[in-house]
Amino acid sequence: MRDPHVVWLKYHLETDASVSYNAPALEREYDLFSLHLANGVLMATMQQHFSSESKARSKVEEVLRAWELDNALRFEIGELQFIFEEASVIDRDPPPPGTPQVIAVSTAISATSAMSATLHVTRGQYPEPPTRFKLSPDVEVMWFRYQQHLEGKEPLQSMAYFCLTVIESLVSKGKRKRAADEYRIDWEVLDKLGDFTTTKGSQFDARKHNNDFVALSEAEENWMREAVKILIRRKAEYDYDPEEAHSLKLITMAGLPKLERN
Repeated sequence: MRDPHVVWLKYHLETDASVSYNAPALEREYDLFSLHLANGVLMATMQQHFSSESKARSKVEEVLRAWELDNALRFEIGELQFIFEEASVIDRDPPPPGTPQVIAVSTAISATSAMSATLHVTRGQYPEPPTRFKLSPDVEVMWFRYQQHLEGKEPLQSMAYFCLTVIESLVSKGKRKRAADEYRIDWEVLDKLGDFTTTKGSQFDARKHNNDFVALSEAEENWMREAVKILIRRKAEYDYDPEEAHSLKLITMAGLPKLERN
């Protein structure tokens, strides 16, 4: 009887044209597998038994997708992407001697497109994978909406309001204050974001009709984008272990770009 076992998975590191890595190898150990990243190639060696490539990939790629998003929130989208290349699967109950033991080496080929860049950065270290960061369904949808905005497919105000309501949906009454306490976010941060999404915007992008439209300034737009990224990160940190949320560092206005005082 065949007994397939995944030995390793191989990925290549893909970046956009604006960044490259000239970095020493990075190694990390997890319960189910170990990771080794060097020269743009990432090897995931399985530490426990997986009978299929799909099962092994699902566990490894939970870490890789969280790693990609964590880096995108810190730097830029596209700086860090792991593309699956191949998997080695052996038979632990092999056929008679002389028959190859490898059941399959699965490969995947992805096409990449060249991107123009006005500035190129070479990084001397690979970014660290996050230690407290869960790519939960809420985090994924918040990130999707943020990307939609960056691609010009959704106004800033509606995207930011949606992300704010994800944070507030954890509680029922007194949503904003209780959510601020639960997620360790200063109430002023959530209130300012709520104010901008409700009261500001032109007639073309405001979330609500207003008889006195006031467009967002460039500084306010930048503040909102940074605030949304902070909310996405905090949601990922919280969802990793809600019971330890009290240990998270308090997010305050000091961690966001300064706003001009009216």
